[in-house]
Amino acid sequence: MSTSLRSFTVEFRSDADYASLSLEEKSPEAALGAAQAFCANRHGELVFQPYELGVHEINEIVVIDPCGTELDSWWSNELILRRCAPDLLHTLRRALIALNTARRFKIPSLACDSYAIAAECSQAIANAKGDAE
Repeated sequence: MSTSLRSFTVEFRSDADYASLSLEEKSPEAALGAAQAFCANRHGELVFQPYELGVHEINEIVVIDPCGTELDSWWSNELILRRCAPDLLHTLRRALIALNTARRFKIPSLACDSYAIAAECSQAIANAKGDAE
């Protein structure tokens, strides 16, 4: 059995910038684990670079008075979705339990039944958790 190490480049990405790290590991899975450990323990050693100089997508605009009180704000659709994602996931899990508890019923307006919706909920939860195939 070969235990030779392979070279991998790992990128750590944020909305505004990224950092790269070269690793020697046995597999992509091992490289990901090592990268996660590096991020948890040595994050400050990463040198981040902007994706494009001078180009940043604005996610939030806040109006603040001289005392520092936020008076008004705007959020992008993406930021709204990110902020409400935990609540959506929690509600989706509860809806899946309810659908799986109820007897099968048709949903004419969606041209499907409750089992099809339950399957969609299950796939969406897997996607959100990163378990999707």
